[in-house]
Amino acid sequence: QQPPQQQQHMQQQHHQAPPQQAQPPQAQQALANQAATATVGQEPRIEITGCTHGTVGPIARGTYALSGENHGRPVYSKEQPASGGEAMIYFWDQRDGPTFSGWWLGPKVGGDQVWAYHADTAATAPPVSGWKVPFDGSVDPTFVIGKAGAAPPPPQQQYQGWGQGPQPSQQQAWEESRRLQEQQRQEQQRQQQEEMRKRQEMERQRQQEELAKRQKEQQAAAAVRKVMMAMKVVTEETFQEKQTELMSAFNQEMANLGSQAAAVKVEVEQTIEQGRQRLEHLKEIKRQEQAAQAKAQEVLKELKALVEAAEEGQKAAAEEAKKILEQEDLSAVDLDERNELAEGVEKVVQAAKEKIKACTDMVRESGAVMRVSDNKQAEVTEGEKPLSLSELLARISECSRQVEQSSFSCKSAVEKAKKKVEAKAKMEVIEKMFKKYAKSGVMGKTEIKKYANTEFSFTLTDDAIASILRALVLEKAKGVKIEDFQKLKVFIGIEREQAMDAKRKETRLAREKVVAAAKEVLQGKVDEATKTLEAIIAKVATIEEAEKTLLEGFTGTSDEAFKKCDEIEATSKEYREELEALRKVPQTWTENLEPELKVFCSALSQGLEMKIRAVEGKLNKASYAVTRARAENQKKAITEVIETENVVLSILRFHRMEKALTAEALYAEIHSSEEGAMDYFEFKAFIEKCERPPVPPAAKKEEVKEEENGDVKKEEEGAEAELVPLPSEDDLVKVFRSWTAAAAEGTPEPQAEDHNPPSLSKEDFCVLVKILMKVVAEGTMTETMDIAEGGTIRRLEVGEIVEVLSGPEMEDSAKVQRVHCKALKDGQVGYVSIATNTGTKFLEDGGYFWTVTTEAFLSTALAASMPPPSGGKPPRKLKLGEMVEMRTIPEMDAATKMLRFKCRCKSDGATGYVTLSGPGGVYLKAA
Repeated sequence: QQPPQQQQHMQQQHHQAPPQQAQPPQAQQALANQAATATVGQEPRIEITGCTHGTVGPIARGTYALSGENHGRPVYSKEQPASGGEAMIYFWDQRDGPTFSGWWLGPKVGGDQVWAYHADTAATAPPVSGWKVPFDGSVDPTFVIGKAGAAPPPPQQQYQGWGQGPQPSQQQAWEESRRLQEQQRQEQQRQQQEEMRKRQEMERQRQQEELAKRQKEQQAAAAVRKVMMAMKVVTEETFQEKQTELMSAFNQEMANLGSQAAAVKVEVEQTIEQGRQRLEHLKEIKRQEQAAQAKAQEVLKELKALVEAAEEGQKAAAEEAKKILEQEDLSAVDLDERNELAEGVEKVVQAAKEKIKACTDMVRESGAVMRVSDNKQAEVTEGEKPLSLSELLARISECSRQVEQSSFSCKSAVEKAKKKVEAKAKMEVIEKMFKKYAKSGVMGKTEIKKYANTEFSFTLTDDAIASILRALVLEKAKGVKIEDFQKLKVFIGIEREQAMDAKRKETRLAREKVVAAAKEVLQGKVDEATKTLEAIIAKVATIEEAEKTLLEGFTGTSDEAFKKCDEIEATSKEYREELEALRKVPQTWTENLEPELKVFCSALSQGLEMKIRAVEGKLNKASYAVTRARAENQKKAITEVIETENVVLSILRFHRMEKALTAEALYAEIHSSEEGAMDYFEFKAFIEKCERPPVPPAAKKEEVKEEENGDVKKEEEGAEAELVPLPSEDDLVKVFRSWTAAAAEGTPEPQAEDHNPPSLSKEDFCVLVKILMKVVAEGTMTETMDIAEGGTIRRLEVGEIVEVLSGPEMEDSAKVQRVHCKALKDGQVGYVSIATNTGTKFLEDGGYFWTVTTEAFLSTALAASMPPPSGGKPPRKLKLGEMVEMRTIPEMDAATKMLRFKCRCKSDGATGYVTLSGPGGVYLKAA
């Protein structure tokens, strides 16, 4: 068991909570009532029992009374504090973070010191069990909170002396007083309930009477309003009668209307006035309709006069048309006379149409006025029939139809006569032609042959003439008559077309033979080009295989991958040139070709072009794969540099620890001259001869050997430890170049060709070989190397990172290895033990890599408020969970009060400054 002072130090809470908030008088009264009546979920008195902890147990055990409220939950104070001071149970919400939220046991609300803790934030009262004792320890199953017994007697009735028992008479009097007070409280409560019941009954009766009164008023109002409805359809003859009925109904129900009488009276008066206004409105409408009818009749009379004039014009057109239609044979009439008759009809028809147009124009302009006559019959004097627009429109339509019919009939008759005259003329020509060859009135074999030669320049064969005669000449007839002369002409035309078809077929067959031969030549050229393309396709298949290997199964280094990419690109370029040359070949085929062959050649060229494009698609895919592989191998190259760098740094740090050197001393061992800076050759020579760490056990594969009898044995123990292998010279060059590039604020570009990179300054080297260690168990940092004599600076918490300045060195009194280091958290410098003499570790290697816990951006300078350079790339964003490597020791940005350091992203090697912590919280945590 630890002494009280050490126990109290162990229980220091790592948050500073604000003091308990003062309660207003209303809240204090509510808490007092709650304590007296034991409200739901909150007992007025509770008791803590159990607790096996030697220091906390005596302080915690006892009875607690409800004393207030904090953050919306009850607070309990110990009734009889132990010698250790006050003890209180209270709740703290998440205003300081979820770690500090829950139920606490301590000497005061929100204080620095606490003894027990329960993490249940949903409990509205102290939990019964599950408490951690001490607050950062394990759960004590014996620590239990339950309901306490009755409250102790008032102070004036406490026992008067030490060791005396209670006085029976005083106890009985106290209990009797409590019983009488309870009876008085119950009687008072019963009287209050009885008064409440009486008030409720009176209120119910009043509401029923009020409801009955309102219903009676509503019924009376409904009866009056029912009579009002008749006033909405009243006429001039029934107005006086309906008004009397409405007033009678109102006077009859006035006594029952009650509070609604005034409102209903207003409604009655308004209804009567509305009825009167409605009648006046109807009179005005009737007067306007009569005026509109009178106006419509005036306009209709004007329209009637125009219609009668149009009908006269129609009759004139019909009379004029009879002069043409009544002719027995109009084709026999002289042409001039026939034209003169047609012009006369057209002139009269046009005059009639003008009169009809005058009618339609008037209807269009005044149709709205005249249409009133059809909407409602006009009131006229006895014996006079009113005019109607619909009747006049029907007369106009009929007149127009008659005029159009007369005009169409005359035009048809004239056109028919014209065609008849033209047909007679054609027949005269045919008869003249027939008589020219048919001297005897018919055309025989000789006449038909002569007619074909003379008129059509075509010689009929005897078979053709015989076929025509069989078709046109009846038995015992001598030849073709004039009635069949047109058919003869058709037969001759058919024979001529058949002869021309035979010639065209012969020409076509000869042409097809020539074209077929030309197509064979073109097909041969296409076949030759296709063979060339197939050879290219076979070559491209090798590129596809190389592309697949590069993306899926390539196991070589990044340099080998880059070399493979270059080979694929060069080969792709060569094949593209061959394809482009092959694409130009069809252009030479179309020279001096006829259109028909050009179409055939174009179809063949398109087929070849489609195959070429398919091959180009494969080459494009290969180019895309190479681009993708280059990007992936660029990351792989950076990863290789980072891995090699970690190996080199592990060697340098191991040598530094083995020799107990500072960073500056290690730099002096490599670069002995005080002038200039370390070059690559000095660095390489040192790496080859310096102390190297052994291969970690986790990285070594257990080697086994099989003997002849099949038994398996492990390698002999006690063999010399395998050391970390040295990187190759090319890898060392890449690492040294990346260091010098990073020092110049550039991005690492690993190139193995240059074996003489720039030099590395002492300042940059010391940053690289810094040694960081992580605190894995709480320990103390002392002022001196000697543990006994050195004063304690402060305790180091688990998870803290320290930078080793020198050491390790053996401390003689405790026989432990200690290092001189600086805490990154606050910059304190002192001595810390690496482990105890029994092997328990306080420090271990770590702190180089950090995980992003809050998204942030890389910046180019230590100052967080400095804007990014204009015109450059946008800042690199760090994602949640991403890992970065610490490159410099954290420094405080004075402007923003943020602790920042330079880092390198493990994923892509990007470098920049990032915030470790600040007023806004923690952005990174040690991996």
